[in-house]
Amino acid sequence: MYITRVQLDGIKGFSGARAVDLRLAGRGGWTVLAGRNGAGKSTLLQAVAL
Repeated sequence: MYITRVQLDGIKGFSGARAVDLRLAGRGGWTVLAGRNGAGKSTLLQAVAL
C-alpha cells in the first residue's frame, strides 16, 4: 500500500484545505521530503502519522 495523496485541513502551517500529491512516491527507491525551515515538512509527516 502506498500513500498517493494527503488532504490537509485545519493543520498548523497550512492555511485552509490543501492537498499534497505524493504520486511519485512508491516507484521504488528512496522518498525525500525537502524544504526550507518552517516549510511544513514535520507537520506533513505528523499529519500522515495521525
